[in-house]
Amino acid sequence: MPAYSKETTEYHKKRIQQILTIDPTATIAAIENALVESDEPLRLHRLYIGRLIGKIRGEMLHRFDTAKVEERLSQIQNRNELVIREMMRILTNQLTPSAERISAGRTIVETESRFFEMQQNAGIFERKLGTIDIQHHTLPPERKILILRAFRNYGFIPADYRPEFSAPRAEVHATPAAIGNGHAQSLPQRS
Repeated sequence: MPAYSKETTEYHKKRIQQILTIDPTATIAAIENALVESDEPLRLHRLYIGRLIGKIRGEMLHRFDTAKVEERLSQIQNRNELVIREMMRILTNQLTPSAERISAGRTIVETESRFFEMQQNAGIFERKLGTIDIQHHTLPPERKILILRAFRNYGFIPADYRPEFSAPRAEVHATPAAIGNGHAQSLPQRS
């Protein structure tokens, strides 16, 4: 079977989808015959037709599932809005007993939390569990040395540990006041 371009493959899928729209139970042989006998004859290998049918049905199922999920989320959101509106009325009413107001507040938080979780499960929001989104900022060597010294002083790292970063030419000495201000004094390196 020759490799087709993306555009050609999409054209073939469109032609096969037209046949499947008319007869959803059409066999591969029936689709092959319908393509050959059409106004614009098209000869495709049976295995290729079968593969395209699989892709077409997969896309249809995905569209159907997405539409079902979005419709269901819409229904849940409408109900949640009604519940939250009623709970807000209870929460803001000063004549309502405090226990009921607290319960209404909890219900609002739980409702919104559950709906957000449903949206994450549906793929509307990306869940980033177990990942850390870090914007990479490198510390200047002076700060790295101060942190390294503090870790050595508290015993977090061994005294003989040598850092991977290159130390500056000047040795940094910091007083507690300078560390608090974020300033450190640098002294000339001793030979």
